Amino acid sequence: MDKENKESKIAFVSNEDLEERILLVMRQTDYTQEVAREKLTAYNYDAIKCIRAYMGIAEKKAPTQTSLNQQIYRELRTQLGSVALPEQIQ
Repeated sequence: MDKENKESKIAFVSNEDLEERILLVMRQTDYTQEVAREKLTAYNYDAIKCIRAYMGIAEKKAPTQTSLNQQIYRELRTQLGSVALPEQIQ
């Protein structure tokens, strides 16, 4: 039974689920049972995060959502920014 309180970031995991997660981490890494338990507690009992940290995979950041107008004006600014105005040349 895995429930997470998002306000306090406390995870409640039953002993059976914890043992399954420890075995999963041990199968995918070379951690011992004690190290796997420590890593799981460090990563809030998330086996996927634990395994990704072992493999050195960085967490993906969600790309920022920009509208079409924002993309158009950004391109215009970059194109016009490279053009020097006569007052700026002096």
